[in-house]
Amino acid sequence: DPDSFIKAHGGAEFKKLIDNAAGFFDYYLDRLCLANDITADRGRLVVLRSMAEAVHKTGNGVLIDKYAQKTALRLGVSPDAVRTEFKKSSAPRPHASASSEDSTLAEVSAPRPSTTECWLLKVLLVHGDLIEWAATHLDPGWIEHPHAKHIVVKRLEAYRNHTWENLAGFLAECGSSEIQALVTEVTAAERPVPKPDQQLRDIALGLRNRFIDRQMAVLMQQLNQPEVTEPQRLEFLRKQQDLRLLKRRPLES
Repeated sequence: DPDSFIKAHGGAEFKKLIDNAAGFFDYYLDRLCLANDITADRGRLVVLRSMAEAVHKTGNGVLIDKYAQKTALRLGVSPDAVRTEFKKSSAPRPHASASSEDSTLAEVSAPRPSTTECWLLKVLLVHGDLIEWAATHLDPGWIEHPHAKHIVVKRLEAYRNHTWENLAGFLAECGSSEIQALVTEVTAAERPVPKPDQQLRDIALGLRNRFIDRQMAVLMQQLNQPEVTEPQRLEFLRKQQDLRLLKRRPLES
């Protein structure tokens, strides 16, 4: 918060923070790489398409080429391949009437959720007595599959807003047919969840640690960028250390 920062550190430090801040597209590329698994094809595709759409709005050919190269370097792919994809993104697209969240879910073509994420969905949808623990300890941002993440977010919202009545009512509010099919699949499976309370804790811990590993991988890529300054390098190293400590911490603490 700017006001709190100025009160704590003074106006001169705030001005220095602004002067040394990264440009918007550098910041946006960093955020995209943190939010998506750039070691996977699906994550790289999301970053590439999002950057292409953003920089094409400037209409500046030099800027577009510059960030095509930066995106290629960050993703570890050929600059020519990224330029080709950027050109595809410059073509006009038909107007979509769906909400931004539904558009994102439809745009990202994802494979079936992992077995771990399917078990998580079943626990949260079938074992209502465990939802309070999940609302306290589980971060939906740890979940990779967009449909699985959407379901978990909706289930936690239903708990917090006291709108959960039954599975049938929840299914009707899930949105797309793909998401409804996934809810039906994981809840209709006959195999019971062994020790669901322990399963939920183990699944949440595993998801958190894999999320931390993805963040660590992004930081390592940032450290290896040739344009990284010494203050940035020290900041990346500090973040890496914080993540290592976080990974050792049990969830319930």
